Amino acid sequence: MPRIPNLVTLSITALFLLTASACSSDKSDSATTPDLIFFNGTVYTLDAQRSVAEAVAVTGGLITFVGQKADVMNLAGEDTRLVDMNGGTLLPGFTDAHVHMPAGGNTLNNLALYDAETPEQIEEQIRLYAESHPELEVITGSGWQLSVFPDANPNKAMLDAIESTRPIYLESADGHNAWANTKALELAGIDLETPDPENGRIERDKETGEATGTLRESATSLVANLLPKPTLEAVMDDLKAGVAFQNGNGFTASIEAAVKPGLEEEAFAILARNGDLMIRAELSFLPGLDFTDSGFDVEQLDGRIDDLNARREQISALKSPYLSANWVKIFVDGVMENQSAALLEPYIGSPQGAGDRGKLNIAAQPLNIYVTRLDAAGFDVHMHAIGDRAVRAGLDSFAAAIDANGPRDRRFQIAHLELIDPADILRFSALGVYADIQTLWATADPYITELTEPFLGPERSRWLYPNRSLRDAGAVLVSGSDWPVSTSHPFAQMGVAVTRQFQGAAESWHPEQTLIVEDMLEALTINGAKVMRQDGFRGSIETGKVADLVLVSRNPLQTPGRELGKIAIWRTFLDGREIYRAESFD
Repeated sequence: MPRIPNLVTLSITALFLLTASACSSDKSDSATTPDLIFFNGTVYTLDAQRSVAEAVAVTGGLITFVGQKADVMNLAGEDTRLVDMNGGTLLPGFTDAHVHMPAGGNTLNNLALYDAETPEQIEEQIRLYAESHPELEVITGSGWQLSVFPDANPNKAMLDAIESTRPIYLESADGHNAWANTKALELAGIDLETPDPENGRIERDKETGEATGTLRESATSLVANLLPKPTLEAVMDDLKAGVAFQNGNGFTASIEAAVKPGLEEEAFAILARNGDLMIRAELSFLPGLDFTDSGFDVEQLDGRIDDLNARREQISALKSPYLSANWVKIFVDGVMENQSAALLEPYIGSPQGAGDRGKLNIAAQPLNIYVTRLDAAGFDVHMHAIGDRAVRAGLDSFAAAIDANGPRDRRFQIAHLELIDPADILRFSALGVYADIQTLWATADPYITELTEPFLGPERSRWLYPNRSLRDAGAVLVSGSDWPVSTSHPFAQMGVAVTRQFQGAAESWHPEQTLIVEDMLEALTINGAKVMRQDGFRGSIETGKVADLVLVSRNPLQTPGRELGKIAIWRTFLDGREIYRAESFD
C-alpha cells in the first residue's frame, strides 16, 4: 500500500530539482522564494552525518535549504516569513510509535485520576465529578494508579460511599484493570458464582469470596461492554483534543496503538477526509479473534484477515497523506503489576499461588499462525509484550513468519519490553524487529519497587527495561509514550532515559541501562519515521523532505540529564504549517 500519495511524491521530486539550482537562481524567481526561514538558533538535522546548521528555508511545505544564516537570508523575498528561533533548537517533528490519542483526549475531556497520589485524593476527585454531573446515568473515568492501593486492589466500598444508585466504572492508568462499585457489578451480574473469564480475573475477598470491585484484564469487559456507548461526536471531540495535545508536545506523526473498530476508526477517517487531521497517523487494528486453544480456527482467521484488508483499503482510498492503516495490534500478555504478564519462571509470592507464571493471551501455535498469515497479507505487526515469556513468544512468531514467507519490506515491532531474557536481546537485530520502548517507566517508582521487583527477585530485576542492552545489540529503538498511560512529553521521557531516576532521586536505577540524548533523538525522529516507512520524506531536516519541524527552548545535546524535562516545546510545524505555538513564545 503506498504511504505517500503520488502527488506528494512528484512534489518532492520537483523540489529536489528546484533546490539544486536555488543558490544560482535569481532571487526574484517566486518558485524558489521561501515561505519560511528559520534563523537565530541551532538546527540539529538528524541526517546521516548528524549535521548541525544555523538556518532552514521552507518552500511549499518542503525544506529547500539547510545551512548558514548568511546564505539563507539571501533567499528571502518580500513575502517570506522570518521565524526568529530566539536561541532555541529546531528538530525534526517527533514520532510517537505507540499512543492512544482518542483515549488520551478523553482524559482531557472527562474524569481523569492520573495525578492523584493518595486514596483520599482519588476519592475527592471522583466525588466532585459525580456531584457536578448529576445528568450522567453512569460515572466513568480513568487513570487511577495501581500503586496507590494495597495489592493494587481498590475496593468497591469507597465508590459505594460516593454513589450507590448510579454505576461507577473507572479504568486504571495502565488500561489493564478496572474498578467498579456495587451497582456496576450488579449491572454485569457479577456475584459469588461468576467464573473468571478467559485471560481475566475478578478479585475477591479472601474470606467471603465476594467481588471486591477490582477487575483484571478481560474481566473488565464484563462491565465495560454493558456501558452506554459514546457518540461519534464525543469520539471526534476526544480525537481532536488528543491530536492537539500531541502537537503541543512536538509530535507530527504517531502510530495509534489499538484503534477501536467503529467510531474511533470513523473519527480518524472523517478528520482525514476533511483535512482536519493535524498529524500523520497510522492505525493499528485490533484482531477481534478468540485466541484460546479451543476457539482458534483457520476459517475464523481467513474471515478476519479479509475484514482487516477491507478496512485497510477503505483508509487507503481516502488518499490522505495524514492517515494510513497497515498495523495489526496483538496483546501477547498483560502487565506485571497484577501478575498477568507472562514469565519464563514463576512469580515470587504470587497471590495466585506457587508456580504462577502469568499467561499468554495467545497460545504459541495460534500466535505463529496468525502472525505468519498477517505477514503474508502484507500487514505490519505491532505487539504488546511485558514479560520475558511474552517477548520470546513474539520473537518466535516473527521468526516463523520470516521462515514461511521469505524476505519482504516488513515492519515488526514489540512495545513495552519490560522484562527480556538476555538470550533474546540479540534476536531483535537478527530478525529486524523494532524495539518500541517506554523510557519513562524505566525508573524506581512504586510500580517497580512495590509491584514488580518483589515478585521477580534481584537477578531477574536486573533485566527490567534493558534499553542500552537492546541498543548495543543493534536493535533499532523507537519511542512510544503509551499516552494516556503516561505523559507523552518527549523531554520528560528523554530525561528518565538518560538518568534512570525517579522524580529527582539521588541514585539511578540500573544505570548500566541508561541511554544517551542522541539515542532518544533518533528514536523520536528518524527511527520513528523508519518504522512508519516514511524516512524517505521525513524524520530529518534535509532538502526535499517535508517541513515537519519542532522548535524547542534548549539544545538537548547541551542540557544536563536532570534538566531535560524542563525543555519546552515552543512551536510545531506540519508541512510548514504552524499547528502549535506556546503561549509563552514571543
